[in-house]
Amino acid sequence: MGKSVASHIERVGCLGKRGMRRALRPLFLAAPLLTAAASAQAGQYTLLGLRDFRQNVAASYNYYESVSSHKAGRISSSMQGLTESYGVGVGYSILHPSILKGEAQVEIAAEQEADHDNTKGGSSSNDKRIEYGIKGIFLSRGYSPVSFSSSSATITARPQFSNSYRVETANQNLIWNLKNRTLPASLSLSKVSSVTDGRQSDTSTQSQTVQIAFGHDAGSVSHTTFSLGMSSHRMTLLQTGLSEDYREASSELTNLLSWYDERALRRTVDTRFVIEQRSGRNAGTHQSVGSNVQWQLGKALSASLSGSKNRNDDSNGTSDSQGIAGSLSHKFLQAIYTNLGGSFTKGDFSDGSDTTRSSNAGVRYDNELPGHTLLSLGYNYNYSIQDRERTALRLNGYETVTLEPVFPQYATLSGTNIDTSTVQLYLDPGRSLPFTDFTVVDSGFATRLMINSNPGASLLYAAYSYRQSPRVKFATTAQNVSGRLLFLGGRHSVHADYNWSGQEIMGGSDPSATLAGSSQLRVGWEMKAHPHTASVNYSAIKSSSQDLQNVDLNWTHVYQSGPARLSTHASDRYSWYPETGSGGGKQRWDNSLLVSSTYSRPLIRNFKGSLKLGYFNLTSDSANSNMINTEVGLDGRYGKTSVTLESSFNLGFSSSGYSRNQSVMMKIRRMF
Repeated sequence: MGKSVASHIERVGCLGKRGMRRALRPLFLAAPLLTAAASAQAGQYTLLGLRDFRQNVAASYNYYESVSSHKAGRISSSMQGLTESYGVGVGYSILHPSILKGEAQVEIAAEQEADHDNTKGGSSSNDKRIEYGIKGIFLSRGYSPVSFSSSSATITARPQFSNSYRVETANQNLIWNLKNRTLPASLSLSKVSSVTDGRQSDTSTQSQTVQIAFGHDAGSVSHTTFSLGMSSHRMTLLQTGLSEDYREASSELTNLLSWYDERALRRTVDTRFVIEQRSGRNAGTHQSVGSNVQWQLGKALSASLSGSKNRNDDSNGTSDSQGIAGSLSHKFLQAIYTNLGGSFTKGDFSDGSDTTRSSNAGVRYDNELPGHTLLSLGYNYNYSIQDRERTALRLNGYETVTLEPVFPQYATLSGTNIDTSTVQLYLDPGRSLPFTDFTVVDSGFATRLMINSNPGASLLYAAYSYRQSPRVKFATTAQNVSGRLLFLGGRHSVHADYNWSGQEIMGGSDPSATLAGSSQLRVGWEMKAHPHTASVNYSAIKSSSQDLQNVDLNWTHVYQSGPARLSTHASDRYSWYPETGSGGGKQRWDNSLLVSSTYSRPLIRNFKGSLKLGYFNLTSDSANSNMINTEVGLDGRYGKTSVTLESSFNLGFSSSGYSRNQSVMMKIRRMF
């Protein structure tokens, strides 16, 4: 091509100015084609090379309706929207693919929307938006490549048993790597933002993160890493305007020494140093240093020794802790495992100190029996003495609560001896955006919560106060017996686990009544016989303040016939407990049942359909709630035209009223 262009220019030189302009016009019109073609030639450098040029036009229609009726009244709303869009995408390179190459795309959309609310009336709006995506890599074959990406998108989420909502996101990322054998390094920058629309608690979040990491290897013996990270976060509740801003910084230095002696016995020394800082409403600093040594003394005997020192400085005051632990473990005949261990920890707090000494022993038997049967039996014993010299009767506790996608639901806090009147839930880790639609349904050794509605997040952050006896010396004896049998080729298994503990006061007193014995029993059976998987589990927690029992049932069935697939899952949990803990009183109970089934199969050429049905029921001695879900989907392609149809219907009814929502989305896209 280069030769034909040169000959054309040579002929142009024989023309006048007007003829020259007329002759050069085709070259300008063909410049993009020449650039794209030249970039395909090996070793050819071009200012801009383009490839895989593609375009599309699309039109989509959305309909959403929601109705709820309760004692407070009836609320209804609806929305209809039409979106037309044009998108273009292309692969590119600058100078040469080894210097810079990537992909770019942009989509321009026009949106028309009409809304109606029985309390606010109707409204309409017109809007335009631009979505983009670009990614690339500099010097991909070199020792210092740099990759980057930037994108924005608007998606519609349709969770089961819940109303659909929109999420607008924007992401920017930059990653630089320095490749070498002495000190490899990496630098990453990221910025993420998202806004939700249509949830019960719509939020706007932004975060920026910088991460730097280095590594060094000294042969095969030593591996050292160092990382430094900084981030800033902001979360806003759009309905109320409440927001939380905080910053975090952390640095971590680790070193792992690993080698074998002349008898091929392995030794490792793992050392770690961490500093974490947080600013904002709950500012604080955490520092820790620790080391762990694993030492094989023989083919069947090994030892471990670990030590750590920690400091926390936050709104609860300053606390220091240090500890050391060691153990010996032995393996006999590849079936019997024994271990002995001990530890010592000391904590200094703003209101006093704690000292704990403990020792433990255990034995485990693992063996493969005839008929592909595996048997495992275990016993563990632990004895500890804690000497507490403190003044505070109540301390603050914090934890994260992971939520299931169906509401209402129960959640159990991991803390013990909690004052239930102090339990608070938040949407953010800084604990400044409260979530209040929950109730405490059971308390004692463990605390159970009822999350009544969807908070619009998969995590909640809990804060509470728990009781302690400040000046007391006590001993704790804890034992555990466990067993598991895997039989019939691994298709069936049964397991049992029993823990019990007792506490004895050796000095001081227990005015908070937190020292007592407790026991926990877990028994279960599981079957894996294709296409079925089923399990039954029973658990019980008993203490002087609580008697909570649960039965869990799970069943999964997967049926495949050619391209058609049917998947069904059912789960049920029944819980019961006395109203006044272990002291008796009215028997309380609750049961949650979830059944979900999805069927999908090809319909006609290049078209696939799906149907999803779901039912959720939560029943207790005082309330009843039901939810029904139906989802229909159709996805297919005819030539360069694709069609997508999605429809969902949710119906919920309980003793307090009912709710209903439905949505329909249809989209047609043409590629060319």
